[in-house]
This record gives sequence, structure tokens and C-alpha cells, in this order.
Amino acid sequence: RTSSSPQMPTQSNFGSNNRNLQLPLDLTSTINGLLSAVEIQAPDVEEEQNVLGITLSLSLTDMLCTSPSVQEVQYDHDPILDNDTTQRMKIDFIGMSLRCTFRWEYSYPSFIALSGGG
Repeated sequence: RTSSSPQMPTQSNFGSNNRNLQLPLDLTSTINGLLSAVEIQAPDVEEEQNVLGITLSLSLTDMLCTSPSVQEVQYDHDPILDNDTTQRMKIDFIGMSLRCTFRWEYSYPSFIALSGGG
């Protein structure tokens, strides 16, 4: 397993018979550069929760997430075969973050004051 993070750039050369798989010196920065143009429009969410017999409602709307980034990228691969033009690689993104903006609204029933008898 090879790791690439902004603090410790790594260059990896894999292969057999002088056939090398070369990845960017700092794969994490490269991935973050590609992700910088990504915007995610999330669907509206409405949730109701019953608390002590009272229904509380919460809605999140107009959610837009931007600036995705990862803290670290780890990758593994199968050996490269001389007669194979395909490659199998596992890539793990660690510490993914997004910046999201959204509108929120909550509601709860209004109460009628109860008077004590006596």
C-alpha cells in the first residue's frame, strides 16, 4: 500500500520487465485539483420526529456542496503482467470534506396554556 498526502509526497514506480506505472509525485494534490470544480446539488430533506407526543419537523432545502477535498490518498495495485493492458487498482480517499450551504426551517405545534384546577 502506498500513501500520498500533502505533508509527504510520494512517487511510486511499479512494474516488471521495465514496464512502470508512474503516478503523480503528489497524488493527493492532483486529486484535489480535479475535485475543485465539482459541485453537488443534494435533494431536499424533510424529517419529522415525535418527541413526548409532540411532532417536530425539520426541512433542509437548496443544499449545494462545493470544494470537496481529501486529506490523504492510499493506493494498491495488482502486479502488471507483460501481456495485459488492463490494470486493477484500489484507491482509498481518507478524510474527505465538503463545504455545504442550505436553507433550513423547523416547526412545532403551538401550545395552549393549561390551567391547573383547584
